[in-house]
Amino acid sequence: WQLRVEYGQYQIGPTISSKQTLDVQEILSTLDSSKVALTIPNAGRIELRSYSSLQLIKGNDKDNIISLLAGSIIAKCKIDDPRLTIKTLPVNIVAKGGDFSVVVDDQGYVNIKTQNGVALLENAKENLMLVRDHACKVKPNGNIGIPYHIDTKMEFVELVLNASFDEQKVFNPTQLLVLATPLDGITLLYLIKEIKNP
Repeated sequence: WQLRVEYGQYQIGPTISSKQTLDVQEILSTLDSSKVALTIPNAGRIELRSYSSLQLIKGNDKDNIISLLAGSIIAKCKIDDPRLTIKTLPVNIVAKGGDFSVVVDDQGYVNIKTQNGVALLENAKENLMLVRDHACKVKPNGNIGIPYHIDTKMEFVELVLNASFDEQKVFNPTQLLVLATPLDGITLLYLIKEIKNP
């Protein structure tokens, strides 16, 4: 894969580098205030932000796999089904087209947000298709949260995250319905199966 520095510095392996390509099994890490763009053959590109690290596991015209070890990336896929998979510890993200971002936070949660893209989230227990303009959070144990629209109210998002990750699965569906807007239709479909009270 070809790489280009937008600004800042990066290292391949343990030392600061000026190398223009990333080869299979190499680890690329960005330093403070850095942005590096990687061109994916026949698929698009990935932007790696400050304090981020990834390993190229497989890269060719038909199949591209990276492991996001830390930090954040933005994927910009030019074509549908770009044959790009981003592996994180709790979940694999399979690009289906368009733009999306992936952030691994300090607690090990993975946050995925699609702008105009679509991504399939996969783990050993479940699959979830994250559609355009939606976001989702994945716990370090692999539990995939309920998706929500990126423009929805923060109060609604907090209730959705509680419904997703509350071990007791106790939440107030009435409050969710009061806060819901037409943007929240997909989220409400996912929430229906979580409601215990008929």
